[in-house]
Amino acid sequence: MPRLPKVNATAIKARLPTRLPKNLSRSLGLRVPRNPFRRSVMTGEEHIIEEDCWLLVVLMRPLIMLLLVIAYLKSEPYVAKLRTKLKLRKKANKRLFTLFIVGHNIGLAVFSLWMALRSWPLFLGTWSSDGLREVHCSPAFWENEFGYLAKVFYASKFYEFADTWLLVLKNKQPSFLQKYHHAGIVITMWAGVATSSNWLVWPTVLNSAIHTAMYSYYAAATLGYKSPYAKYLTRAQMTQFVVGILGATSTYFFGCEAAQYSKRALFLMQCYAAGLLVLFGEMARAKYGGSKRPRRSASPGPRSRSASPAPGRASPRLAARKRR
Repeated sequence: MPRLPKVNATAIKARLPTRLPKNLSRSLGLRVPRNPFRRSVMTGEEHIIEEDCWLLVVLMRPLIMLLLVIAYLKSEPYVAKLRTKLKLRKKANKRLFTLFIVGHNIGLAVFSLWMALRSWPLFLGTWSSDGLREVHCSPAFWENEFGYLAKVFYASKFYEFADTWLLVLKNKQPSFLQKYHHAGIVITMWAGVATSSNWLVWPTVLNSAIHTAMYSYYAAATLGYKSPYAKYLTRAQMTQFVVGILGATSTYFFGCEAAQYSKRALFLMQCYAAGLLVLFGEMARAKYGGSKRPRRSASPGPRSRSASPAPGRASPRLAARKRR
């Protein structure tokens, strides 16, 4: 057997670079955009503006948005057929499916945390420096950064359709609350983004914070961890609806010169949030309502004649059974 040549590891190590170049993408000839949802456009020699990428442009078209919502509402039987093809009852497939659910929830939790870390400082910083009226009424608040965050937040709601599909794949029936929640938030967010409404900051900051905790809990629950504080998460969700409605409604009291379409979009969001509050309340009452009321014990004393048949007489039900 021929001998393999000896490798001089010290000589090879000396030829390797001690550190990577700072701009590795440029040295490799790759273009990595700074923002995946925007692209830079050169309008002059020095003036550069950022435009939304094609994905946000397509999702903002009303016909595309409505078709995707209708497809989501009609997709349940097709996903159920996919469940039989995937053969999720097998042990190996079931493990992969569980890992996918965990990754799905962790991904949404990380995204919600990123959105919260971007939107909360912007919201609180503008409020503390310029006042709450500036948050609701200033066009600069939308144009600077929040408009971009609202569009990305709107686009993420299409991916959250997967929550319902995963339930169907687990052979569970999605509730009306879940379908109403996912379909309604897309329509109302589209209305707010299309009218450049600053009041969207309220559902954005509140929902991103709640979803960070909610999807983290879902990931832990999928792995087998059951928390006794699940009902407090439901209460937090209901609280965000109340605070969001009140916060967004304050737009009317600041006397903002908002377009009429923005006010109509706000009314649509308020109706949607009020419906969510009612549905979540019914769900919480059914799930965490506690024990049923104990029946009142009959007062001690002689029974009335109407309560029991007279001795020697059969009850009417027993007599009817004998006739049959």
